[in-house]
Amino acid sequence: TGAWHGEVSNSRKDGEKYPEWLSINEVRDAAGAITHYIGIFSDATARKFDGRRLHFVVHYDALTELPNRVLLADRLGQAVAAARRSGEGVAVLFLDLDNFKPVNDTYGHETGDKLLQAVAIRLRGAIRETDTLARLGGDEFVLVVPELEYDGYAEVVAGKCRAALAEPFLVDGHEIRCSASLGIALYPRDGDDYASLVAAADHAMYAAKEGGQRPAGAEASG
Repeated sequence: TGAWHGEVSNSRKDGEKYPEWLSINEVRDAAGAITHYIGIFSDATARKFDGRRLHFVVHYDALTELPNRVLLADRLGQAVAAARRSGEGVAVLFLDLDNFKPVNDTYGHETGDKLLQAVAIRLRGAIRETDTLARLGGDEFVLVVPELEYDGYAEVVAGKCRAALAEPFLVDGHEIRCSASLGIALYPRDGDDYASLVAAADHAMYAAKEGGQRPAGAEASG
């Protein structure tokens, strides 16, 4: 068509590779014959970085680098769609840290933020790569467990999460103990979309908190 543009890989004088945005246009003489090609290029490193940065801001929690509500909704939607095809279940676990406010009140918000980061690291270490752990905000976390072959596995995961938080955290020289109340919702029993499943797991979490902090199902049974 007489023009082309796209991203190519180029090398600097020192051999470093970098992305380059290249636009090429043909030049014709009066008889219509091609006489030249003109190429205009620019370093696309900054643009690619800005694109990755924008993606991170939109989809991830800045403090813990966990998925946020937006990415959680997408991942849970994908898990439910896959479960409809396979016939397997999906579990949604809602985790709320117990007595987190006194940590902020006693040691300050900076220490509280570091505790949340440490909690996120431990929880990520307790789950599978195919699971999605997200932070909704404050001290609330949601875990999506896809490909659930049997309902009881959700409580196994809940036990792993509680065990991960059992050892005290050392933050800014302070030994802080942190437990969590958990609620479990199951697809398709307790809902079939993001809103219904997260709401059911949230409701179950409050039932667990009131009932002595043991994991509860969406019907406050466990």
